[in-house]
Amino acid sequence: MTRALTLGLALALGTVLAQSGGDTAPVTLAVTAPAGTLVTYDVTQTLVGTVEEVRVEPRPNVRLTAEALEDYKRRFAGAGGNPKPVNLSYVEYLRVLPPTADGSVALQVTSDQTIEGLTQKLRYRQVISPDGTTRVEALPGTSPELRRVVESLDTSGVFGTTPAVYGRPLTVDAPVTQEGRLDFARVLGSSLPGVSLSGDVTYRNVLTYRGARPDGTRLVETASTFGPATVTVEAGGLRQTVEVGAGTASSSTTLRPDGLASRLESRSTARIGTRLDLPELPVVVTVVVRQEQTLRQTAR
Repeated sequence: MTRALTLGLALALGTVLAQSGGDTAPVTLAVTAPAGTLVTYDVTQTLVGTVEEVRVEPRPNVRLTAEALEDYKRRFAGAGGNPKPVNLSYVEYLRVLPPTADGSVALQVTSDQTIEGLTQKLRYRQVISPDGTTRVEALPGTSPELRRVVESLDTSGVFGTTPAVYGRPLTVDAPVTQEGRLDFARVLGSSLPGVSLSGDVTYRNVLTYRGARPDGTRLVETASTFGPATVTVEAGGLRQTVEVGAGTASSSTTLRPDGLASRLESRSTARIGTRLDLPELPVVVTVVVRQEQTLRQTAR
């Protein structure tokens, strides 16, 4: 679910690997497109998971013969299987709304995304304050699950983890780094009813402005690292431990002269191990999956 939000919320993020030039002094980027401006994006997104390892170990204080342990290993050798790849293609609309009373830029983002026959509607407003701070709010018509995701992300501090693109002086090739720690319960807790989460993850985000092209577009680069982290998930009396290995993410954005994105590409990878500790079994099973996500968003 959270993958959908990256499409509109990442307007100010990006990585563009190209020669830059034109800016020799710090510049402050801003959205100057007038109210009523509408941009239509074609979006493609993929999520691929690959099972890398299945570990079967005796539970603490449980003695198993070598034969019994090998039998359990055979039984769980195909645990999980490779998850079915997710491939999405859809259209997203971004409209510039009238500015707020304090001069903040307001954007409305809408899209309908269909996964395995189920259509999820995403409708939200993104507000960018003069200092670049971002906040979002779900709008009527948003599917209930995505509404909870929008609300969780807005209150969790996620939007404060990446240095702002707008509203601050940026110098060509001068990286801006921000580091911190995020609480999983705050990020996803309210978006997953009936699920209790505990644990946090460290992150390091680097934003680099790459300057202007001859056509007036500007290039911005971001690169991120996160983890490792251990998260405990409890639901319906079942307790699982999720081990998130160190992950990486990068994105690439081309900004139009009016400050809106004309193209966005992003890629992320993470290694996630889910530890299944079922009381009725004498063994603990850990399934390690490598997840790779790509996204491309292009203005028509």
